[in-house]
Amino acid sequence: MEKANKNVDSKKKPVGMSVEICTHFDCMEQKLFFQAVVMPDISEVLNKYAPALGCLGAYENLESEEK
Repeated sequence: MEKANKNVDSKKKPVGMSVEICTHFDCMEQKLFFQAVVMPDISEVLNKYAPALGCLGAYENLESEEK
């Protein structure tokens, strides 16, 4: 019987995947359209493939401050 190395975890734990999407909008309608139509699709794809990459699939809505 082989001894398991106590320093090496045999189960891989998923890590968080941070994604930053930088955008610029000329008007509020463009920003609203992006948030309503594009962002759900992006988050769905990221959540679908995150487990295959060894990442958590949780989506966090992080918005950067506009200057």
